[in-house]
Amino acid sequence: MKVSLYQPGDLADIDAVFRARNLGLDPDVYPLPDFSDPIVRSNIVTRTDDGKFIACAYTRALVEVGLVFDPWVATNKERMHALWALHYGTMRDLQDKGYDRAIAFLAPKPEGFGEILERHGWAEEKERRLFTFDF
Repeated sequence: MKVSLYQPGDLADIDAVFRARNLGLDPDVYPLPDFSDPIVRSNIVTRTDDGKFIACAYTRALVEVGLVFDPWVATNKERMHALWALHYGTMRDLQDKGYDRAIAFLAPKPEGFGEILERHGWAEEKERRLFTFDF
C-alpha cells in the first residue's frame, strides 16, 4: 500500500467514491471540502501498490465554542442580550479568520440551553454521531 499527502490529481478518485457512497447525509449540507482551502489541515491518501485509490482522510480546522455565564449577575433579559452580542461578535470574528463552521458541546446542565441555541440559529446535528479524540 502507498500512503501519501493529497495531490490535486487525487480529487477525481475521492469525488467519485464520495458520490457513489450512500452515507445517509445530505451532500448539500455535508459536501467534500475544498482541499485547497487552508482550513483543510491534513489530507492523506492511500492507494494500492499498482495505484488504485483505496481511501483518504482529511481534517478541517473547526472551532469549539464555549460560553461561561454567571447566572447570578444581570437580569435574564440582560443575559439574553449578552448572548446575542457574543453570538454575533464571535460569528463575525470567526468568519473574518476564515472559519465557516463552529461546534458546541452542551453539558447536561443547565437544561434547556439547546433550545436557546436553536433560537440563535444553531442546529442540532441528528444525522451524525459525535466522537472525540484527545491526543
